[in-house]
Amino acid sequence: MKFLSEMSDKELKEIIAENAKNTNAIDKIIAELAMKDFLRANPRKADGKPKYKKYHPYRLSEETNEARDVKFNYLDGLITEEQYKGFCISYNLRTRQTEILDK
Repeated sequence: MKFLSEMSDKELKEIIAENAKNTNAIDKIIAELAMKDFLRANPRKADGKPKYKKYHPYRLSEETNEARDVKFNYLDGLITEEQYKGFCISYNLRTRQTEILDK
């Protein structure tokens, strides 16, 4: 077994690629939920301008924190990839259904 300092760049990239987990989907979900939380605390007028001059502090909702927990548990290996993908798919289906029903 080699030390990291003894490995070539190619070997390091291969090791990183083998152990890397794709979290793009959950990152987008967390960003979307956090933005909803922000806008709930800092609403906008009909013309798109902020309702208040100063930004109000906000807390992340329970749903946002649940998504963050899923991400951290997946990265730590506490949940499987299937459970991770199941959470992402169920969130996407839930949000898309409400978008369709709102139309």
